[in-house]
Amino acid sequence: MRFNKIRKYLQAPDNTKRDNIREDVYYYTKKLYYWSARLCVRIINNQNILNNIRAYIISSRSFLPKELVIMKGDTVIQVGTHKQETLSRIYNSIGSNGKAIIIEADKDSYEYLNEYIQRNNWTNMILVHKAASNIKGEGSFLISEILSDHRLKDSNILHDNDLRGDGYINENIVQIDTIDNILSDLEIDKVDYIEITVNGAELKVLEGMKNSLKTTRRIYTKTYAIDLEKNQTLTKDIIRILRTNDFSFIIGRPSRSVIDEEWGKRSGDIYAFKKE
Repeated sequence: MRFNKIRKYLQAPDNTKRDNIREDVYYYTKKLYYWSARLCVRIINNQNILNNIRAYIISSRSFLPKELVIMKGDTVIQVGTHKQETLSRIYNSIGSNGKAIIIEADKDSYEYLNEYIQRNNWTNMILVHKAASNIKGEGSFLISEILSDHRLKDSNILHDNDLRGDGYINENIVQIDTIDNILSDLEIDKVDYIEITVNGAELKVLEGMKNSLKTTRRIYTKTYAIDLEKNQTLTKDIIRILRTNDFSFIIGRPSRSVIDEEWGKRSGDIYAFKKE
């Protein structure tokens, strides 16, 4: 019990601000961890060895820092983020010769991130104001007071974020599109790494990558939202897509839910890769 109280104190607060300015033990521990991961990648520079390290980490913690899966010069896609810190971490990992595509549906987050990109003159970072899914069109986007809880409205999906706080405070219409279409419009024909953290739309994002999965090398995705019609998490359907497209994968260790008592353990995140 005492350990849980200490851990709760050290954890970052809920994202009620776009970037939490927090300079304490937790903050500097994270910084050191990310720096060490980037250094590890640059020293080893061997995907087979790195995949063994990545597998060990995600199976132990259901967490994998970007710095350990992004190489210098990579083409990277981040599907969903509201933090400038995320962009900074990606840029520091890909360097000036890499390329990053950031897909963000929320208008306020998009403008906040775009200002940061322009201020830093990161010409190799492209910001796309859409929600990724398996179709092109429009959709309803649910807005929460907790920024990390925003998500596309889907009556068939239950996410543990749905059950905490005061729920959703607003609903906006957003443009939705497939990763295939977005990459085609940008004339990008390969993806070294894609991270998908979209609160229940992960399966649909992968379904919208029928072409681009053929030239994608590494994937990190959440899996624990529940498909109410099938009464199961998204894990099995995500694994089916990965196997069909010749990915090897590691399922992470189940993690604590944001509402532990009601939800139980979250099913582990997945790291997938093509053998080289």
